[in-house]
Amino acid sequence: MRATGKLADPTDMPFDPEHLDDPDKLAVSIDQLLSAKPHLKARRVVGAVGQGESGTSTGVDLLGIMQGRA
Repeated sequence: MRATGKLADPTDMPFDPEHLDDPDKLAVSIDQLLSAKPHLKARRVVGAVGQGESGTSTGVDLLGIMQGRA
């Protein structure tokens, strides 16, 4: 299930040994689970989320802050 990338947490899917032999049955089971519980779907963050380096800042000027000009 981890290989499909459809579930946020693969442990949300109950184990079924038949899924190991039949990838189509696994896909159908995952789709059924996600239609019943869409909140289990994997999400990917895209765009600016306000974290990490953005390239627009040169850093924090502590001396400037202390002198009141930052």
